[in-house]
Parts: sequence; C-alpha cells; structure tokens
Amino acid sequence: MDHGGDLVKLRRSAGRAAVGLAVVVLAGCGEKPELLTLPTSPTRLAVALDTPPGAVLAPLYAAGPLGDFSRAGLSVTLDQSADGSRSLAALASGAVDIAVTSEPDLLVARAHGEQLIAIAALEHGPLQSLISIPPHPIATVAELAGKTVATSGTQLASDELDTMLRTAGVPAGSVKTIHVPVDLSAPLKSRTAAASLGGQWNSDAVELRLQHHPPTVIRIEDAGVPTFDQYVLAVRLTEARNHGELLRTFLQALTLAVHAEQAAPANAVADLLAAGPGLNRSFALASLEATLPALAPTRSGDPFGYESPVAWRTFDAWMLANGLVTVRSDAALAVDNEFLPGQGE
Repeated sequence: MDHGGDLVKLRRSAGRAAVGLAVVVLAGCGEKPELLTLPTSPTRLAVALDTPPGAVLAPLYAAGPLGDFSRAGLSVTLDQSADGSRSLAALASGAVDIAVTSEPDLLVARAHGEQLIAIAALEHGPLQSLISIPPHPIATVAELAGKTVATSGTQLASDELDTMLRTAGVPAGSVKTIHVPVDLSAPLKSRTAAASLGGQWNSDAVELRLQHHPPTVIRIEDAGVPTFDQYVLAVRLTEARNHGELLRTFLQALTLAVHAEQAAPANAVADLLAAGPGLNRSFALASLEATLPALAPTRSGDPFGYESPVAWRTFDAWMLANGLVTVRSDAALAVDNEFLPGQGE
C-alpha cells in the first residue's frame, strides 16, 4: 500500500502543536492509524550520534527540515560529539535522551549492568562486510587461505573473521591479519591486503566503486556470522517505562522522514550535506540509494524500525560463545517494538 499521498496531505495540513490537538498518523500497510495528542510547546529531545553524518542517519537529519519533528511537537537536537560507546555513556548519564548505537555495543553495555533498551533499528542487518577489489577479487571466504586480511583491530572484527573462516573450512592460521583502525580501503589499493573486514557495503564499497575500484562484497551474515542490527536507537529503561507516548511520537515523525527518503532520496542529500559539509554529493546520493533496501523491514507487514527478538537472542548467544559478553541474559528483553507505528497499545 502506498501512503505517499496521505503523507503529503498530512504535512500540508498539520500545523503547530496545540493543546488537545490530535493528529492521525498512518503507520504502514496493514497497520491501524494512531491518534497522537500533541503538547502546547515543543518537547526537547537530545539524540547522541555514534557515527559522522551518513546515509543511515539521513532520516534523522531530514526530519527537522521537513518539519516532521516540529509538527509532532518535538524540538530535536542531534549531538555529533559522541562516537562509538561514548553515545551510550552519554545516554546512561542522562546527558541525552536517545542514543544511536549498535546492537553489539548495546548488548555489551547491558551485560555491564546498564539499564538501556533498543526501541528501533535504523536499518536491518550488518553493514560490515568483507571487501576486495581487482585485480584479485575475493569471491568466496575459502579464497582467503594464504592471504592477508585488513581489519579494524577490534575483538568483534576478529571474532567475525574467525567465524567466517571456520564456516568456510579455512584454517585460521592460514590467514594473516593486519590492523587498520581507519581507512580500510588503503591496504586494498596498495595491495598490502587481499581483503578488508569492517568496511561497510553501503559506504566504503560505494566509495571504492566511485573511485573506479569495483568492489567484491561478501556480507558477513552470508558467511556464518549471525545477523544483527548495525545501528539502533536506544533509551534508558526508565524512559521506555514512563514516557512511551513521547517515544512513540518521535518514532512516528522519524517514520515520515524515512518514507520521504524512500520516495525521493535526492531530496535527502541536501540535508545530509548540510550536516556533513565535507561529504561529496555524488557519494552521498550513491550511499543513500544503496542503503534504501536496508531500511525496509525484513518481514512484510512490519513497520520501519522493527527489531527481531529472536535474532537478538541468537546474536547474543554468539557474542557469549566468543567472549564478547560474559553474562548470559535474555537478549530479547533488550528490544522493545511497542513504540513503533502500529505496535503496542
């Protein structure tokens, strides 16, 4: 079902939030409309980002200029000062209301006792991948035997590579690794590594293609690593319990921005370039277009942002088996889909 016309009508007709003003938001195919009562003055929300401006964050950057947040009665600020686990530290301390993080980082934080929970996935599946380029592209993991692989040097990347090699029947000792914290494409172009692991198929691989180094990409979930959500929105458990309507409103507004990006990715590029002036326009557009399929839920009928509790439990078991977490927990409790459009009460 296409709600494009309905979204346009909603944007044109919705005014500033007022006391008692109710707005009906269409959530998606097969989902019931939700009635949201907006506050008199904008509610401030601070969102910590764990990565520089890029395609996955495009809906967050677009929702402001499009007016989706303001029409929902929200004043949203995006904090780009945090990165990696520091976005979770900012969230846990109360410095921000929402944090962009990864499923692995959130599971580690919860294993250390942090009362945090994921309320939506910004995309579905890992973006990390095994990337190689001509003249000797790597088409299968089995071809890594006797080769050198560049990785980011994290324990997660090491365990991902070990799992991929084990699945392909390649002795780990037959593969040499070098650690490259930044610019994993450099050892590919200098031919000091046959492949890299840790670069993302929607950005690093896109950039290589634009630089005339056509990449061969093997997604880690296709090579034995359990699937996980690379980027999620996390909140404190107390906020999820006590401010569900606010979180629901935020995710409704973000969903409108996602629909707009899916309908016209070129329009989202301007907002992305404004957030990251150093971005190249051609790269930003190509990366956005590559990312669009990952925005769609893995199951028909699920809303944008839906997280599979079963997949989270499976990935957490893999992390436990590899020592990335040391506490057995029910990872299904780390996600809450009830604030997504059409979910919950």
